Amino acid sequence: MRGILKPLQQSVEFKSLAQGINKKLRQQMIFGLSGSQRSFLLACLATEVAPRPLLVITPGERETILLADELAGLLPGVIVRQFPVWQLLPNYVLAHSKEIVAQRLQVLESLAKGEHALVIAPVEALLRRLAPLGEFLAPVQRLAIGERVDLEQLLHSLMVLGFERVNLVEERGQFTIRGGILDIFPMTAHRPYRIEFFDDEVDSIRRFNAMTQRSEDKVEELVVFPARELVITSELVWQSGRQELEREYNAQKQKLGHVGDTGAGGLVGEALTGMGSYFNGIEQYLPYFYGETITLLDYLPDDTMIFVDDPSRVKEVVHSIHRERTETNNELLTNGRLLPSQFFSYADWDHLQKALSTRPAIFSSLLPQQFKQISAQNIISFSIKPLPSFLGIIKMLAGEIKQ
Repeated sequence: MRGILKPLQQSVEFKSLAQGINKKLRQQMIFGLSGSQRSFLLACLATEVAPRPLLVITPGERETILLADELAGLLPGVIVRQFPVWQLLPNYVLAHSKEIVAQRLQVLESLAKGEHALVIAPVEALLRRLAPLGEFLAPVQRLAIGERVDLEQLLHSLMVLGFERVNLVEERGQFTIRGGILDIFPMTAHRPYRIEFFDDEVDSIRRFNAMTQRSEDKVEELVVFPARELVITSELVWQSGRQELEREYNAQKQKLGHVGDTGAGGLVGEALTGMGSYFNGIEQYLPYFYGETITLLDYLPDDTMIFVDDPSRVKEVVHSIHRERTETNNELLTNGRLLPSQFFSYADWDHLQKALSTRPAIFSSLLPQQFKQISAQNIISFSIKPLPSFLGIIKMLAGEIKQ
């Protein structure tokens, strides 16, 4: 399949782009590509920068899904992951899709493991703040056959990782312990795992079917990553977060003279009461636990190549989201339904632009235009003509391919 990429890889334009990558140029600009032409270029880029990761930033989810589908076909064997948008509305507890959370966590795991991954993300997904990388990785557990484990400490670590203790493991993010048998379903796994202990030694690790509960194939080791994006590793962090939240809540309550909407005020009160363990929607209170603005871009290795599709639209989308969120948050704040620090659950354009300036980046636009925020050291214009539709006539297609 990759042979189809050779004509583009051998073109003068792509060779110029590849030379810029090898020379470690900070910013390059390309014009003239759209649709599947862009997918072909990205497939060539992923091959060129391997084994480094490649992050593709798109204006929206539609473009992300289309690119992911096309690149998966063009690059068999290469890990193509999407980092989707996860909406969190202040003071509303929404039923969230575990599939979306799992997709996002899979990207964070992949980057933490140093895999050669091709990650595609709509710019809105990059704006959500995350826990610092060190905090995310600190409680990660590795279990291997023959190793000795402090079971009580392991169970505590699983709670820190955000797993839910249940009687029977049926869904992702759950675990249970029965005698010397631990069942756990990691968020990014397709099957849950059953770990059997002989005293304090790991005797066996097997995958099992969540429907039938029957054990299946054996594995030698299991690495357990967090089951949620917000990981809080110490009681001290819990206490400081709760104190800051309570201080702001009381100050805002006194300033307004009322809590505002009863239901919304109740949710903040519930958050204060439960602030010592995880609960649905806790991610919206991340700024109370970690002051530093961290996004997916901060999880990337320094040599990660970044590809920005249609930078003018990307910037417009960021500013549009920021305006809408500011209007909504101001209204909620006035009505006593939002606390000031919740404004900072998302990064802004300045943070995104600064993060982009620290890594090698390629910006792609269909039409030549000037971008104030881009200081391109290499500008390339691709001259590619679209193929005719061939009207379903295979002989015409075969003739074009032969040429």
